[in-house]
Amino acid sequence: LGPPIACWISLKCSSLLKTRKSNTIPIASLDCQLPMSSSDMDRVKKWIAEARIVHPLHSFNSVDLVSSVAMSIKVPHQHLCQARLVQAEALQKCLFQKQFQHTVYVLLDGLGTNLMTAETTPFLSRCKVGTIRSVFPATTAAALTTIGTAQFPAQHGMGGWFLYHKGMITVPLPWKTKEGVSLDDKGVDAKEMFHHSSFFPHIPCTTAEFSEYGATKYSRATFGQDTLSFHCAADSLADHIPALRQFWKEAGSANTFAYVYVNNPDHVQHAHGPMSGRMVDNVLSPEV
Repeated sequence: LGPPIACWISLKCSSLLKTRKSNTIPIASLDCQLPMSSSDMDRVKKWIAEARIVHPLHSFNSVDLVSSVAMSIKVPHQHLCQARLVQAEALQKCLFQKQFQHTVYVLLDGLGTNLMTAETTPFLSRCKVGTIRSVFPATTAAALTTIGTAQFPAQHGMGGWFLYHKGMITVPLPWKTKEGVSLDDKGVDAKEMFHHSSFFPHIPCTTAEFSEYGATKYSRATFGQDTLSFHCAADSLADHIPALRQFWKEAGSANTFAYVYVNNPDHVQHAHGPMSGRMVDNVLSPEV
């Protein structure tokens, strides 16, 4: 792909990254108040103890990964999740042992590690060196917003695909109502809907976003007004490569950071099922 590149592939359900088993990192806790009864909380704790559900703070998670990437490209720490700085710094030391001219963060929407086998995803399986937790809830809207903010959904406020706003059910990422009407036509102000802050404006290098939600009001709020934003409805990472090459060419000798969103296998999973023939033949087998 040209000059030295650091490419970290994040899966909405889990992420690929280098980790050192010898590292023991204390888990920071977030101070939060939940509207739950004591019996509800006891039941949740029991499920966690029995491994029926997974606590996102009991290991490295995607907030830690995003923050470690941000640290590697010199984003000041005050713009990241303060409760997870220790974990992020540990990942940074493991992942970025040298400097790169180009850093690429790729999100493969919906590709959890349970879908990765030597048969279905041979390339990714060979490259896999560890797993981390996604955020909770592990939805597209929550995961994408975490990438732009380095915050948990409880902090940035985007928990799911739909968002109730001023009497309407909205779909913030494509900037439409549930019925498909543009939120601009409904008079929705993005500043009133989005209250999260992005760390992207604090990235001290040329930055770009390649996504089917690029250049929307959501994109500008989450990935910064000055980020080069390209609307790319790509089904695979390969579809993004020509645009990435052009971005690097125009950047010349400058350092760059690119965020790339791939809508599969999520789209095919919704339409045909997580392990349907269409999923295996058209998404997993060709990989990226």
